[in-house]
Amino acid sequence: MTTRKKRAVLQASDLTRIRAAAKAAGPREHALIEWLYTNGARASEPGLARIDDVDLYSNTVMLTHLKGGLASEPIPLSKRCAEAIRDWLRVRPIVDPAQRYYVFPSTRPGRCYPCRGEKMITVKSRKKTPGAPPPMTLVPCPHCHGTGTRWGISRHEVRRIIETIFTHMLDGDAPPAAIQERVGHKSLSTTFGYMHTTKKARAMVTKTFDEDDES
Repeated sequence: MTTRKKRAVLQASDLTRIRAAAKAAGPREHALIEWLYTNGARASEPGLARIDDVDLYSNTVMLTHLKGGLASEPIPLSKRCAEAIRDWLRVRPIVDPAQRYYVFPSTRPGRCYPCRGEKMITVKSRKKTPGAPPPMTLVPCPHCHGTGTRWGISRHEVRRIIETIFTHMLDGDAPPAAIQERVGHKSLSTTFGYMHTTKKARAMVTKTFDEDDES
């Protein structure tokens, strides 16, 4: 019998600290955390978000889900998220013209997630025959416009950004063990590996090991 790993539960106090750390890390980090949290997005989904999906006048968004495709109608965009997105779009760097279509552009292209680089996806046709299953139709992938290439941020980039945010939390005196649980590091030593950049972080590492020696 396989034992499922227990998921960490985000507490209200955690969210406050995460938001503060994300804002301190930069506008991209702040916007990404707000997008993930307020829209309930998976790590792969921010990279699917296109500029045309976001209406910052009415504060609504057409979400794109990796498994479910484009939402059927716009949903309200939280005030926090809308403000963070505005701040990010003001400074968002665009190197390649293809990046300009994405809310969170990647620094390098990759394989489109929904079509897996095949350029086409299968969708259910609206026309149905009584008693028969919905027919399937092959169409150009709407996420990459049939190119097979992803220019939005990858899930691996998202995870690295989240680790950066938690590093800022470590610098803000968040317990290393708590950060280990949230990020999902198997070993506390991995968490410590992200703490070497500041004097404050190094002092925390030293203190932690000193306490271990005394126990």
